[in-house]
Amino acid sequence: MILLAKASFYAGQVDKAYEYFNAAREYIREAEDIDCYFEAAIRNDNIDYAKDLSSRLRDDKPRYFRTLYEIGLYYKDIFSYEDARGYFSRVFMDYPDTMLSEQSLLEIALLDIKDAQYDEAVSRLKGVKSKSLENRKTVVLITAAYKTGRYQEGMDLLRKNINSIIKEPETKGLLRTTVDYLVSNDDAASILNYSRYIAVNFPEELDYMNISVANIYFRAKNYNKAFSWYSKVQLKSAYSTEVLYKMAIIHELFYRNSRAAMQLLQQLAESNESDEFVSAGMIELSILYYEKGQKDQSAKILTDIVG
Repeated sequence: MILLAKASFYAGQVDKAYEYFNAAREYIREAEDIDCYFEAAIRNDNIDYAKDLSSRLRDDKPRYFRTLYEIGLYYKDIFSYEDARGYFSRVFMDYPDTMLSEQSLLEIALLDIKDAQYDEAVSRLKGVKSKSLENRKTVVLITAAYKTGRYQEGMDLLRKNINSIIKEPETKGLLRTTVDYLVSNDDAASILNYSRYIAVNFPEELDYMNISVANIYFRAKNYNKAFSWYSKVQLKSAYSTEVLYKMAIIHELFYRNSRAAMQLLQQLAESNESDEFVSAGMIELSILYYEKGQKDQSAKILTDIVG
């Protein structure tokens, strides 16, 4: 049964391996078998038994401390940050001068960021010497810079290291924060410097980037460019109502095409959505009908708005 469990585990059939290990539980003695059983248990969210299995590996330090580190990661993933910190701290303190110790120190620094202890996070990085962890250190430094309002410093680090850290799990969020900051400064050109990284690595963020650039041009009354960027946003995205409304306004005010504006506003009114853009669009549509002499239709829309 143990051989079946291990074969299933190494074949990537973790759930099946877990069933086999459970059936052979009382016969599992070897460190390798306990290690595999631990991995299967933690991936099946049996954290209590995973901790018991970890304790049975105390005499095998590399395996034991790796399991403690993985328990820390498990707690981090379920947002139990204090428990995670406890396990990472044990690895860092009790297994010094190892890669795993440095990895744990980095995880503690990331938890410091979550606790708004930014100086503490940066200070911990002095204990991380391994070149292979340089990208993780950079992520912490950029995050700390952003969280403390040092955006230019953070963006300089991001720009210099983006190719290296693009696969780090926090990079997507850092790019979103970067876009938000640049939007607040109406800096469309700088946002576009990151566009190819977003397009290739985080295509799900493209609509957010496109509407962010469009809104900058819209506020600057550069309606041609704004319209072009709004057109890049998928109409099935979370930003569809805003796009329809603002494209309608551009048709009305800039292109002097009230017919196209009314078509978009009608599409907005029929979208079954309910937000500020739908409400503003229906008011605008009512005004356009009134201006065209279609007062009954205008009044009907106003009645629908009032409810």
